[in-house]
Amino acid sequence: SPAIEAASNDAQKAQPFLNKVVEIAKYGIGLQENMIATMTALPINAWISPYVHENKSELITNLATAVQNRFLSKQTASERCPDFPMPDEFERIMREQKEEQEQDLLMDLTRADNDAQNDIQQMQAQAKINKGQGGQDINTGGGSGRRAHGPSTGRYSTPPHPRPAQSRTPADWSARARISPRP
Repeated sequence: SPAIEAASNDAQKAQPFLNKVVEIAKYGIGLQENMIATMTALPINAWISPYVHENKSELITNLATAVQNRFLSKQTASERCPDFPMPDEFERIMREQKEEQEQDLLMDLTRADNDAQNDIQQMQAQAKINKGQGGQDINTGGGSGRRAHGPSTGRYSTPPHPRPAQSRTPADWSARARISPRP
């Protein structure tokens, strides 16, 4: 509407005056409190915005859209939201998000632990079934697994270790002792 456009133009014309008023106020407070450098360096934004009738839900929708499109920060949107924010609202939001992330991590760890326990139980049950059927156990190494001498001898593999000439079991020692007694 033409009234809103005129009010926007007037606000733009008044912006340099408003900036100067803010500078004078910061300097005056700094002089009074004996903190001129601190107060003049304080970033204070001031602006005049024309009154445009809008309801709260429309304003909240506009703020949410601006945050989602990433041209307004969540903190600024929280400050401009009417009736809802508390002075430490942004810190509360960040704390809630951190707690949510911690809960999600804890749930993921619990789920992974439960999955691992279920896998172990399934493998144990499968091993019992295989043992009961007279089949080979997974860890025996017999059957269609690797050969007894190790991996196949290819270009990059190590040759199989030869079996020692003498057996190393105690039963073989006693049998050998009977065959060739010591003098």
